[in-house]
Amino acid sequence: MGLVCCFRISVFLYFISLTLFTRANFCVPTKEVPCGCVFENKMISLDIDGLAPVLKDKDGKDEYFFSPCRPLKGIKELDNECESSAACQKDGEGKLYKLGSDELTFEGTSFSDLQFVYGAQSSTDKLYRKSVLKLECAVPDLVPALNFVEQTGNTSANTESTPLVYEFLYTGDAACVRDLTTKKISGGSVLLIIFFVGLFLYLVIGILVNKCVRGAVGLEVIPNYAFWQDLPSLTKEGFAFTIKCGCCKGDEAASGYDNI
Repeated sequence: MGLVCCFRISVFLYFISLTLFTRANFCVPTKEVPCGCVFENKMISLDIDGLAPVLKDKDGKDEYFFSPCRPLKGIKELDNECESSAACQKDGEGKLYKLGSDELTFEGTSFSDLQFVYGAQSSTDKLYRKSVLKLECAVPDLVPALNFVEQTGNTSANTESTPLVYEFLYTGDAACVRDLTTKKISGGSVLLIIFFVGLFLYLVIGILVNKCVRGAVGLEVIPNYAFWQDLPSLTKEGFAFTIKCGCCKGDEAASGYDNI
């Protein structure tokens, strides 16, 4: 009895751990989706069309710079201190602090609470900091915006595992979940659809008219049956005529004489 009970508890704990692990890693990054992740044919990516902006926000005297998809580089207000970081803080005195590395991971149990997390990194004052970017879906017409929310953590107990955490909120169209199964129909596909629909209507309407109005029977119910019956031979004669005329013109040019 005791063995059976232990076995049941082990199975229960296994499925609980499996569920927690799966939910914690529900969104998986892929090469096809830059600066984002995929789950069940749906995705979020902040790098749509490769145009992810460098976002800025001010909180009092402090200014924040955030590049969610690539390290901060080439920005005049920043120096080499923040080049390997995704986020940077510039205080009122002009000092710069890295707010985490450019290494991106994902946390959350669903797209509704998905967070972009940039790992802890030591800055000039030897304190570890990391950034957490929360997402809010907005209409396409709205300009993407970054808002600093809050800073949490204790400077006296600051380690790589217990860093200062800077929370930001990104609002924009890129934060909306996209369905990977829906694709835009190309122009060629539209033409093929029109062609086959037109062919279908041509056959159905033509057969009904020939059968019900004209009283046709057998193969004669096919619209323009005589034309379709003669089409192969007409095509063959057309090719033969074209080739023959081409050869004749070549003979005339070579002889230098006009035919009488």
